[in-house]
Amino acid sequence: MATGLTFWQMPEEQDRFLEHVAETGDVVAISHFEALPQRKDLRALPLAAFVGSRDFKRLHIFPTEFADDILIHEFPPGPHQAQPLYGVDTSRSPILMYTPGSIVDEALSQSNLSACWTCLDEAERVIVDKPPAFRKWGERVFKWLRRATPEWYGCRGYRCTPSAADRAQNGLRLVLYHGWTGHHTGKGSFA
Repeated sequence: MATGLTFWQMPEEQDRFLEHVAETGDVVAISHFEALPQRKDLRALPLAAFVGSRDFKRLHIFPTEFADDILIHEFPPGPHQAQPLYGVDTSRSPILMYTPGSIVDEALSQSNLSACWTCLDEAERVIVDKPPAFRKWGERVFKWLRRATPEWYGCRGYRCTPSAADRAQNGLRLVLYHGWTGHHTGKGSFA
């Protein structure tokens, strides 16, 4: 079972979100979007270190009490890569995955927060719950984020902050992601 929330927020509002999550306890994050050639580059930093930064594409966020449960996957060398690559095992690790939106050419792309509350126990071949304390913590983060994104844009399913909704009413385009255009309309906006 998983939970996901896709929403629009202004870049400066990202800081308030990260600050809130950092205030929920001893919380860290691993910044990584694609597999990396060095396992040591997948290191957790205090979440507060990312406040004010626009220098990441995705954060894997978790309380430090679950650090030993974070699994790193090794992708073996193959025909198009000479050395192994490493990445967080997002399905089995107790993490919240956060991908921020950004503004490019007066278009704001969506942010996303997601979590998997269960995973596959490969030895037993059954679905198991991730730690209950992780789920309780994560659900509190989602609850806060839903309150911070009370507006709906386009259709009920696309949440946004009041600030992003206001900016959209004043000409800012809200897009799924940069470079996206609708197949039928050729436009990248829900306006």
